[in-house]
Amino acid sequence: PTDTSIQKIGCFSARKIATLAQKSNTSLDISSVMLPILDAQSLLGVQIQKDSLDTIWALMGMKWELRPEELRELTVCTVETVKMNSGISSSGRSFRGDVVTSGMAVFADIFAEPVHAVRVLGMQKVERVIELVLSLIYACLDKFGNHPFIFSFGFSVLQRLCNVNDCHNLILRFGGIVAVIDGMAANGGTANIQ
Repeated sequence: PTDTSIQKIGCFSARKIATLAQKSNTSLDISSVMLPILDAQSLLGVQIQKDSLDTIWALMGMKWELRPEELRELTVCTVETVKMNSGISSSGRSFRGDVVTSGMAVFADIFAEPVHAVRVLGMQKVERVIELVLSLIYACLDKFGNHPFIFSFGFSVLQRLCNVNDCHNLILRFGGIVAVIDGMAANGGTANIQ
């Protein structure tokens, strides 16, 4: 349906189910829920981006292994959504820290097992994520102010990907060390970033 209120209620319900399943250590196939959320986000766009990313993040917390095509679709959709709301793309949209934070959280879960994720996604998609994460860290430092959760999730993504040699080299080439040092300095009082 194209009614955003119905989609938001659906996302809310899926988040609640995911939370309850995590608390009871119940395993559910998240594909049947995640794919319609991605479809709705494509259809409705900006109106439900925050809700859909938060829902996907909650579903990812259930540690269900996505099929390769689902992981690729999720990654591409998340890159597009985050980039669109980054304030650094040509979309003309302003920075939305809430959407970017949710997207960075999804990236952190996508790369929880970095070797598997890189093998499934391929270096071209992974490179897009690394470039986006580092661009957002620099954008927060230079233009958008301090967003501790963006830094925290971004650093998590970079740390996990540093365990893969090709990714480690990309992170170095794109200025990852400076981004991490500057981000840590800007968040000196935030324990989970240090």
